[in-house]
Amino acid sequence: MIGLGIDTGGTCTDAVLFDMDARQVLSWGKTQTTKHNLEQGIDTAIGQLDKELLAQVEIVSLSTTLATNACVEGRGGRVKLLFIGVDPKVVEETYEKYGFTSTEDILYLSGEPKEGMEPDFSQLEEMAKEGAFAGAGGIAISQLFAARNGGAYETLAKEILEKYYDIPIICAYQMFSDLNAITRGAGAYLNAQLIPLIEDFLHAVKEVMAKRQLNAPIYIVRSDGSLMNESFTRKNPVETLLCGPAASALGGAYLANASDALIVDIGGTTTDVAIMNQDMLKSVKDGISIGSWKTFVKGMYVDTFGLGGDSGLKIQERKLALADYRLMPVCMAAFDHPELKERILDGCSQKAYSWVVPYEGFVLVKDIDASLDYEEYEKNLVQELKKGPLLLQEAADAIHKDFYSMNTDRLEKEGAILRFGLTPTDMMHVRGDFTAYDADCSRAAFEWLGRYLKMPFDSLISLVFEMVTRRLYRNMVRILIENGSDKYEKGVPQEVLDYITESYYVDTESNCEQCIPKQQKSADGNRRGFNGLIPTFTTHYTLVGVGAPTHVFLPIVAEKLKANCVLPAYARVANALGTLAGRISVTRKAEIKLCSEGGGGFEVVLGGTLYEFEECEDAESKALEYLKEVTHEAVLERGGDEDISYITEVKQYKPDLNFGTILMGSMVTVTAYAYPKK
Repeated sequence: MIGLGIDTGGTCTDAVLFDMDARQVLSWGKTQTTKHNLEQGIDTAIGQLDKELLAQVEIVSLSTTLATNACVEGRGGRVKLLFIGVDPKVVEETYEKYGFTSTEDILYLSGEPKEGMEPDFSQLEEMAKEGAFAGAGGIAISQLFAARNGGAYETLAKEILEKYYDIPIICAYQMFSDLNAITRGAGAYLNAQLIPLIEDFLHAVKEVMAKRQLNAPIYIVRSDGSLMNESFTRKNPVETLLCGPAASALGGAYLANASDALIVDIGGTTTDVAIMNQDMLKSVKDGISIGSWKTFVKGMYVDTFGLGGDSGLKIQERKLALADYRLMPVCMAAFDHPELKERILDGCSQKAYSWVVPYEGFVLVKDIDASLDYEEYEKNLVQELKKGPLLLQEAADAIHKDFYSMNTDRLEKEGAILRFGLTPTDMMHVRGDFTAYDADCSRAAFEWLGRYLKMPFDSLISLVFEMVTRRLYRNMVRILIENGSDKYEKGVPQEVLDYITESYYVDTESNCEQCIPKQQKSADGNRRGFNGLIPTFTTHYTLVGVGAPTHVFLPIVAEKLKANCVLPAYARVANALGTLAGRISVTRKAEIKLCSEGGGGFEVVLGGTLYEFEECEDAESKALEYLKEVTHEAVLERGGDEDISYITEVKQYKPDLNFGTILMGSMVTVTAYAYPKK
């Protein structure tokens, strides 16, 4: 069977034809991701594949970093979140821990599943009539103690709101059965935010398939590396949060043939690192975290941090810094919009004294809904950008706005416009590592920046290279420490991170069986490192590089860690290849406890119903029967074949007490898996 794998990343879109029986790559293509028109990039990548083999495709599998990048960059649709029974004071004190940047889009309705404490839904009716949810593109609802009544209050609230708003409304309990209502709310909020992004992505794929007369079922990689079908994805886009990194890890693991490895995917916006121990990819214990967001989404362990070829280079207090957000590289902007080139070159030829950076500007990604509450100057800027891209000062002049008071954060956050500027991709064009776009504008921009910072051109290029490899090194060491010691499982303290950063500058060489430290100078001319102390970090893990710019930076980091570095064949399309390596897989658990009322026996809650048994084994049998039914249905819902296999586990709790052991209960786990339905 021939499968078509497609990955749409922050910078590149990849496509691969894969013989799933012989496990052989047949054809592959790569092109620039066209964020303003996803269909164009997908069609171009597929157009590079063997046409005869393409006609034989029986399954299409996808991955994308759109959701991951949106979370890291704070983008997505506008969403209102309704908490039922959650204390507003608790949310005000803790909201940042869950990923929210503010509480202005959070509303409350009192009440919980206790006698006499039911919500007053007439109050919600009034809120809806008065437009409390107006301006939102989606609504999320999360109820306290939802397990007590199966999320009934969320369902009732949804029915009321649907009478007033024709937008997606997400019930948190239908997605996550975990207890913490705020975390469930964060996950549902994210899900609603991501619906427009996934809709655009799926629409683009379907359009290209129709154009090329491809008739095959569509699957998307989930955060745990398993697959789900198109209809399930449309309702649950939050499940794609780490689907790009998961596909990359699957593809990298297949290509690397290394039993212990860090699989490092440097993309356009983020770097994703997965861990393989003894041929098994590591999974998260609880829900995945992405950026500052905490969720209950189950997934493969992937550490994602802001570092990519398109990470922005910004000026802070006349010093250069590497930002977490993405810019369109200057070289790409000039290549895509040739009319910009002369204006960029002219601006960069001027003396470097102005705060208005002459090589930065905006391109329009998508139009905005003028009926929403945008400022007049925001609407005007979008209208002006419809005529073509604008440099910063040009944009300010076009809308008759002072540059320093022209706030474009909201338009950028919502993905309506994209800022272009200097990035590591521009540095790589100057060095000759990449030559796909306009290197002339990259060079001119760095020359202007060098004059502004009073730094020689070559030193500036070296500094940017050093900033990228140093951040990569720092995070590789951090990940190894966090996963190698329970003490640092929840994070490495800042002082340790600072120590790691300084160790980047310590070089050693062997001389008469002694290690002689060299205190290095960084590219900015400052002496760094340690005197009299040799802080070095090494690892037996193989560093496996996938993603376009990995070959430029990862070997330096591997050398510093004294680690083996593998850059496998087809690594450039590992993400697309990984989309075809997964299966439909669903895991469900049930906890059996001693009866809460006393008197002996065991109890288990299944589907919102409490069952009691005299013997634990009987409760386990009932749980196994129920979980097999539930996982069977879930696999079929996600697009799995009828030929379903099961893995079951029963782990009993028998603590050692002074008088011996006693059976306290057990955890029953069932995993159902199947190949995608052809």
